[in-house]
Amino acid sequence: MNEVNKGNTFIIWTMKWGPISPTNTKNVLCVGSWDKRITFYDNQGKKMVEKMVDADPIQITYMNNNFIMVSLSDNTVNLYTKDMNHI
Repeated sequence: MNEVNKGNTFIIWTMKWGPISPTNTKNVLCVGSWDKRITFYDNQGKKMVEKMVDADPIQITYMNNNFIMVSLSDNTVNLYTKDMNHI
């Protein structure tokens, strides 16, 4: 990946590469920014999914290639499926 243009001026606080494609064969970049967004990009920099969350994301953790745990600035932790559905 050469460059990802997020298109705004909010601080990117956390990012993580992870295998969350349906076949788990390609890596995806997950970016958490201080506009309460989590955005997924493919390895070419193309936006795949964008999700609004309740507070600013401060840490992203992949769990068993099936779940994504997001720690937020309001002292909560959210768990999502690999398709970014909140559990």
